[in-house]
Amino acid sequence: MRTKRIFGIATGLALGLASAVSAQPGGEAKTNSLEIAPGSTNRMEVEMTAQPKVTGVVRDSAGTLLAGVQLALWPQWRAASMGTTTDSDGRFVLTSQPQNQNTPNVELFIIARDFNRNLALAQAIDEAMTNLDLRLEPGLTVRGRATDAKGKPLAKAEAEIMFRTERMGGTMDKAVPADAEGRFEINSNSLPR
Repeated sequence: MRTKRIFGIATGLALGLASAVSAQPGGEAKTNSLEIAPGSTNRMEVEMTAQPKVTGVVRDSAGTLLAGVQLALWPQWRAASMGTTTDSDGRFVLTSQPQNQNTPNVELFIIARDFNRNLALAQAIDEAMTNLDLRLEPGLTVRGRATDAKGKPLAKAEAEIMFRTERMGGTMDKAVPADAEGRFEINSNSLPR
């Protein structure tokens, strides 16, 4: 959806170059410039596009709709989004602000996680997919023990999950600290939010 914004710039301004910024709430912003001419009203048109929306429902592997599932787009630098949570009917609408569109071969993923049931899904998507039917599966649990070269526990060690695809990788959450014996466990219930 495109929206046109038209600005009338009065002649009371100093002659020369003027700028106008048009922004949609939580969305796209554009800055345009024009030369101010003497004795007339100057006109500027800015064409805005609606924010892309990814919509759908989230279910468990048995097909039950899930409320309270957290969804986000990854990588964040590719499509800035505040994330969202499914409603009582398992439905969601996830808006984003596309960024870095000139980066070839970089996929965009939707990450869905049910922290209470330790269910998760990562699926490649296009920015404006609608009517997704996401099926979550049991989430990954990683347990380990951090030690030095002599086997002594590292109490201040941190562990984190890296999300990797064929073409890129990066962290998903904050690191989880090890306990006094160097032990750590990472699952959806232990991740800092």
